[in-house]
Amino acid sequence: MTSSATGTGPTGWDWLNEAAAESYIPLLTAFNRLGAEGRRSGYPGDHPILAEMLAAQVFRREFKDYLDNKVQAAKDDLATFKKLGDDHSPRGQMWKPLRGSETGFCEDFGEDLIGAFRR
Repeated sequence: MTSSATGTGPTGWDWLNEAAAESYIPLLTAFNRLGAEGRRSGYPGDHPILAEMLAAQVFRREFKDYLDNKVQAAKDDLATFKKLGDDHSPRGQMWKPLRGSETGFCEDFGEDLIGAFRR
């Protein structure tokens, strides 16, 4: 999706994908870890519009594409930095956590972040 009519850009699917990758999945992973330790965690609930967006099929598809693109960009950056003699550039390393986000999204949460929050 590339036009503003489809909801992309800083207030559309791009924003939601970024929030899911950098906030929701890490939060859910922490909740799961706490649960595995026998500790309670909680989430107070979501805004109805946000819940609807996270439940949409288009989000599930767009989010996986978003993660794939970010991981590929990070690999490209790392290769460029390595050629320039900078193997540890923070810019190239910052997307490493996203590599596990797709696994978490698909396998740990069944592509259902709303259901995962409810659990």
